[in-house]
Amino acid sequence: MNTLEAGNPSQERLQRTLKLVTIVCLFLLSAVWMLAQTTGAALQGTVSDTKGGMIAGAKITLRNEATGRTTTATADPQGHFSVAGLPAGTYTVEAAAAGFRLASQQTVHVSAQASDSVALTLQVSETTSEVTVRADATGSIAATLAPMDALLDERSARTEITQAFIQNFTSPVADYGEAVEMAPGTFTLNGNGVGLGQSKTYFRGFPDGDYDIDFDGIPFYDTNSPTHHSWAFFPSQFLGGIDFDRSPGTASTIGPTPFGGSIHLLSRDVSPVQSIRGGFSYGSFHTLLYDGEYDSGSFGPGHKASLQIDVHHMNSNGYQTFNYQTRNAGEIKMQYKFSDKTVLTGFSGVIWLDANTPNFAATRCQMYGIPANGSYTCTGTLAPFTGSGISFLLTDNSDPVNYLDYQYNHYHVPTDFEYVGLKTELGHGITLDIKPYTYNYDNAELYSNVTPITEATTVNGS
Repeated sequence: MNTLEAGNPSQERLQRTLKLVTIVCLFLLSAVWMLAQTTGAALQGTVSDTKGGMIAGAKITLRNEATGRTTTATADPQGHFSVAGLPAGTYTVEAAAAGFRLASQQTVHVSAQASDSVALTLQVSETTSEVTVRADATGSIAATLAPMDALLDERSARTEITQAFIQNFTSPVADYGEAVEMAPGTFTLNGNGVGLGQSKTYFRGFPDGDYDIDFDGIPFYDTNSPTHHSWAFFPSQFLGGIDFDRSPGTASTIGPTPFGGSIHLLSRDVSPVQSIRGGFSYGSFHTLLYDGEYDSGSFGPGHKASLQIDVHHMNSNGYQTFNYQTRNAGEIKMQYKFSDKTVLTGFSGVIWLDANTPNFAATRCQMYGIPANGSYTCTGTLAPFTGSGISFLLTDNSDPVNYLDYQYNHYHVPTDFEYVGLKTELGHGITLDIKPYTYNYDNAELYSNVTPITEATTVNGS
């Protein structure tokens, strides 16, 4: 009977059928699970330090705020991460790395149609007891604490001045002339105070004009030399960093004077996170600055577009007597990423600068027609000021000195700078970068360029 049961063909067929059904069910469940993973929503983002350096290997944790389910990922060497197959919903995203404090962002929306982009910034941990110093390594604690980077792997002497340094360690009213002073061997002179006059920058013995200077790769000059009118171009609010090259550069370096080196000014990167910020500053010489900034974050189909706007107003008495300043400025930058390798960028910056800058020394005889005392007689003529519209008569109860200081010695300097750039990586180390641009500098001056007439030195008419 046992032999009969062991050879029962119906039982064997039943067992084989059950095994087959089990295998098919497991296969179908696996396929459904894999399909759910591939057709679910995706989330991507970046992890950086406070200087903007990308942090490689940061651990990313995504927690579904409705179900509590967590998913983990690791940032790649460029600090980017991407997680696919997520159920649609709202998530809390956390990033952690050795030596840094945990950073998190809540209410991150994820859906199959469109998901938020996440940009997490890690602060240095206050309890860090061991610091590994790696020269020229973004993402390390040493690099985060340093105000600038020395690119030791470069073949030329270069310094990178970061956006964090410009925003946190320079005056809010500074122009690019003051921002570059952190680079070794560089100094900037400005007679009216930081950002309040026409500064001149010198480095390695080269004076103003004997080196290249560009903005996002576009060389710019005005009627004099690159930094002669620094107060009218690129205030600190426009700057996202400075690449300071103290070498003659290479054959691809654009500009008329690369033998002295190159100062590459960089615009700020647009943020994938939406934000609104405002600022107010007060400083020496009754200097006031009001600033407002808006970041749109990623928007549009596929979240491929992003926009940033900054506007500010500044006025100051200045260090020099009667050298009052008023500056109204704004910049806008927009980017559209066709792909990770092709980006379209548009930038526009506009500045309206007004300044009272005494530029001549009129004598008392020229202004009033009388000497400082009655011991001598004024000679010469008031012809240099004829037609200027200035009244030198004391009988009209006006004050010619104040008229000259407040109205006659006056600059009105509007500038604007715009470009549209298309950059794409073609492969095999070839990159196409096209930037048609335009800029305008208009120095409207209202003061006399004539040589002042000296007073007579004769006494009692002799």
